[in-house]
Amino acid sequence: MLTTAYLRVETDSSILTCDFRLNQSGNLDIEDNAYLQYQMNDGEWVTQTSLSGLGLDAVWFNSFPLTLYYGEYVRFRVIYETNHQTEFWALQNGDINISGDFEVYSETPTPMPVEFIMFTCETTINSVLVKWETASETNNDYFTIERSENGIDFYTIGYTDGAGNSNEVIEYEYNDNEPFEGESYYRIRQIDFNGQFSYSEMVSAKFLFSNEEMTIYSENGAISVNITSEKETDATLTITDMTGKRVISENYMINEGSNVLTSGTANFREGIYIVCFTKSDGSHIVKKCSIN
Repeated sequence: MLTTAYLRVETDSSILTCDFRLNQSGNLDIEDNAYLQYQMNDGEWVTQTSLSGLGLDAVWFNSFPLTLYYGEYVRFRVIYETNHQTEFWALQNGDINISGDFEVYSETPTPMPVEFIMFTCETTINSVLVKWETASETNNDYFTIERSENGIDFYTIGYTDGAGNSNEVIEYEYNDNEPFEGESYYRIRQIDFNGQFSYSEMVSAKFLFSNEEMTIYSENGAISVNITSEKETDATLTITDMTGKRVISENYMINEGSNVLTSGTANFREGIYIVCFTKSDGSHIVKKCSIN
């Protein structure tokens, strides 16, 4: 994530006309975002426009009015997010044009209390693993992990202590053991010791359950699975113990109709196991199995 230096405009008139252009490279995709924001008189930053990559070279243009009174001021900034080093958004000479009676000042942005260098979500057998790294932390008390079904309404699902002050790379993770079915959106909120906070970027993960049926049989220390498939597909059968240790992970070509999958030559000890059948489209069935 990159935040531009602030552009501050102090006005003697009541209306400013704000024209912005933003250039996007051809390999930007929907996960690459740009946000044009403004702040009136040290108030909250307001996102005037948000953009996502379109997969082609393009120039975005937006013009909007702002009403200010004598002595008031407004600041502008652009926040860029990309998930690959070869992708870029760009502001060029002449891409910002503000009309009205004003003076312009350039200001360096206040350093963020936490510098995120990685934020990902990985779908596991029965959860979504949320992972992030920080390059530095200043006055950082703790993190909250937030989840949303629509990317707009977020709710806190967990907490993790921060490092306070640090200039070293620190890794964090949180396991969402009750993910929504379908696509979910995640973000990290960082809270300072004084109560101020900031957000990470937003990432998504897809957790799919299959409508197909799976029956599990255990006999003589072996596990067999009967799966009924709606179509021919590649699939993976994974079996883990209750500590999360993977015992079996085998790939199969599944035929339409009934299929019997065996657990190979593994001799399972007495206990409870998690059996997961995952199709090539990412959907899966998860069930417990007891070995006596």
